[in-house]
Amino acid sequence: MNTARLEIKVQPGASRNEIGPLKDGILNIRVNQPPHRGRANEAVILLLSKSLGVPKSCISIVGASKSRLKSLEINNISQAVVNERLRKFTSISTTG
Repeated sequence: MNTARLEIKVQPGASRNEIGPLKDGILNIRVNQPPHRGRANEAVILLLSKSLGVPKSCISIVGASKSRLKSLEINNISQAVVNERLRKFTSISTTG
């Protein structure tokens, strides 16, 4: 069974839902839902599900569910496929 991991930083309450950019290995995701009662987490999972072409049930938050920095696991998909599918949404950026 393939499992991919993603480190993300979530900006809840944004004007729109969008993915990107990737900065220092952390994928930035903006969602229009507030963090109240897990709505932002649900929006993140829905956005990634649609963008990656996997069911919502394959995506789970495995670390820091109440923080803006989160760790995700995506089941039934390889890391290489996740990286390829996210490439169209992201640009590479580094600090310095």
